[in-house]
Amino acid sequence: TKPEQTYGINELAYQTNSTQSKLISFGSVHPLNDDYKHILRDLKAHNIKGIKLHPAYQNMYFDDTAYLRLISYAQEMGLFVLVHAGMDAGLPGCDYASISHIIPALDTLDQSKLILAHMGGYGEWESVEQYIAGSNVYFDTSYSPLPNEQFARIIKKHGTDKILFGTDSPWTNQKTAVDNILSLGLSTAENNQILYENASKILKDAITM
Repeated sequence: TKPEQTYGINELAYQTNSTQSKLISFGSVHPLNDDYKHILRDLKAHNIKGIKLHPAYQNMYFDDTAYLRLISYAQEMGLFVLVHAGMDAGLPGCDYASISHIIPALDTLDQSKLILAHMGGYGEWESVEQYIAGSNVYFDTSYSPLPNEQFARIIKKHGTDKILFGTDSPWTNQKTAVDNILSLGLSTAENNQILYENASKILKDAITM
C-alpha cells in the first residue's frame, strides 16, 4: 500500500519460495516506486512468477498511466499480473478497479499475462459477462458470490482454460470454494482445468511436488 513496503514484502516472497516446497508466493510493487523496473527485474531474477496489485489499496485507478506502465513492464519481464478487479466489499463506492477502468486498459496490455480477480470484477458480473468474458485475460474464482447459473454461464463464455481456482481466505472457506466449483455442472475435464491444470501451466517450474 506504500512504495517503501515493496522491499520487505518481496524479500519475504523470496524466503517463502526458497524454504517452502508447496507454497508459492508472488511479489508486489507499488506504482509510485521510482525504481519499479529494477524491482521487477529482481523479481524475475528470483524466479518469482508474478505480482499482485490492488488499485484501491494503492490509491490508483487501473487505467492510470503509472499503473499501465508498471503492468506492461512486468509482462515484458514474463511476469503474470494478478489484479483485484471490480468493486471492493470493504470500500463501498470505491471504483479504482471497476469495469469502467478495466476495459480501456485491456487493449494496451498483454491479456495472456493478466489475471483479473473475483471472476473479472467483484459485484459487476453483468458487465463482466457482457464486455470482458471471452477475452484473452484470466479470471480467478476468489470470493465471487454470484448465482451459480451466472457463474457457469460466464465460465462457459470465457473458456475453462482461462479460469483459475482461487479462494480469499479468511473471507471464504477453501472447501466451500471447491465444492462450489464442483456444483456448477461442469465436466470432470473442465473442473480439472479450473482447479489445478491452468495454474500448473502458469507456475511451471516454480512447482515442486
